Amino acid sequence: EEEGAEEAKGEEDEEAPAQSDNRFPLIGKEDKVDEAPHLFTEAVEKIQATQQEALQQLVSKYFEELGDREITRKEGDPACTPERFIPISVEDFNAKNDARLNELKENAIQTLKAKVRYFRSLVARLSTAMGRVPAALFGNISDRARRRARTARRALEDQFQEDISAWMKQREENNQKLKPSLGNSNARKELDDLCEAETARYEKAIAVTRKTMMEAMKIESSESWSFFHEILHATQTLLVLFDTIVQPADLVPTDEDVIAKRKTLLTLMREHTKQESGTAKDPPPEGKAFHTRPWRGLREGELGPMAVYDIVGKIERNSGLTAKSIVAQLNETLTEGFTSNDTSNHATAIKMRDRSYNQFRLYFTTQTERGLRHYRAIEREEQRWRKNWSGLVESLKDS
Repeated sequence: EEEGAEEAKGEEDEEAPAQSDNRFPLIGKEDKVDEAPHLFTEAVEKIQATQQEALQQLVSKYFEELGDREITRKEGDPACTPERFIPISVEDFNAKNDARLNELKENAIQTLKAKVRYFRSLVARLSTAMGRVPAALFGNISDRARRRARTARRALEDQFQEDISAWMKQREENNQKLKPSLGNSNARKELDDLCEAETARYEKAIAVTRKTMMEAMKIESSESWSFFHEILHATQTLLVLFDTIVQPADLVPTDEDVIAKRKTLLTLMREHTKQESGTAKDPPPEGKAFHTRPWRGLREGELGPMAVYDIVGKIERNSGLTAKSIVAQLNETLTEGFTSNDTSNHATAIKMRDRSYNQFRLYFTTQTERGLRHYRAIEREEQRWRKNWSGLVESLKDS
């Protein structure tokens, strides 16, 4: 039974028509080119030659089978169109097929050129759009850091204003209770109790003010430190991204590339300056479109906890200092640099990074100075009131 089943299966396989995955019956598997062509035109020409040979064989076979019979669909017949008709000879038929193949070849080449132009335009637009990414990215990082700091400061200031209202109300009550009658020796205990209450209020006000100032400095320190690390990581990410994105210089040049026949005066001056200074670059390494170069890192120590401590110390020692004068003092210590391609997009990323960093540093220094002066002013006002209170109490005791 098993042998019979195998024989039946073999017969079915012989009867079943052979299915070919070739969609073009005129090109057989044996006609396929072993070596892939390097250019699109070479591939089209090989396909055209194979098709031409197959069509010539088909035309010869058609006229052999036609014999003495007359062609019914000649050129000019009502049932035919100017393009769809049967030529009267083998030479005319082959010439018509050759013309059609040449037309298809030209259409394929023109279509490829259009696709290449579209692809190159996409690459150029992508490269141009990537040049606007750094400003948007670093601006977003800076805006988010400022927004977080502003929200935290607002919550802290709201609580501090409630504390100020409470101790100012108590101070006003103590001031009203400080009457001339307390200067009597019999009211000395009441005066001492009132002084103790005022002293407790004063010490609490100073402690709350200093604590709030420290919290405000902590907010600036934390958000500036977060900004520093985020912008550092974003810079590295952008440079790696620009290294991997295809740019117009990475593409193989074509006949349609626009090449400047004459250079501008500015370009010539730049080239001459580089040649005179010995900084002119050699052509890029083989297989690469750009040179690689190291990019410098960010300045360290200008943001974060140590920067807050440094700003506070400078203002405490010299109250005439401003945020701009502090920012003018640059730190020469840099973070580890980056190595990537030398392109305009990379240069734009570094430029936008430095601009965003400098703007945020000025903002950070200004907020630190403003917070310090604000809370120090409240503290000095309490100290002035404390001195006036002591004077009033001493005058009552002496009266």
